[in-house]
Amino acid sequence: QFTRRDENKFLEVTLRSGRKEMLYRSDLISGAIVASIVERAKAIAIKRAIATQQDQGIRETDLQLGFNAEYAENDIFPTTDVTEDWLKLIDYDPENVVKISPVKPVSDARAHATSGVI
Repeated sequence: QFTRRDENKFLEVTLRSGRKEMLYRSDLISGAIVASIVERAKAIAIKRAIATQQDQGIRETDLQLGFNAEYAENDIFPTTDVTEDWLKLIDYDPENVVKISPVKPVSDARAHATSGVI
């Protein structure tokens, strides 16, 4: 979940110089996000325990699902009134940033599609 792969790209930061930098999910992790991921995983494990009537605890897949859900909601993307403070927290000078764009993940179907000539 923390590797720098295409599916983990989260934000594109455009600097005043025109240079673009990619931020990955791991660049934006915090204690609050970890707590939210764990809460999501816990809820998934509880639902599974109720459905199967077996207490198996939290699985790695529960954490992965919680991680993906947390970032899919984009709740960690800063609101416009705190963007300047948020940029400072991730070591960007707000005066040098002209645009922040969320990166939409590429679906598996498009990522593995091949083109052919007819």
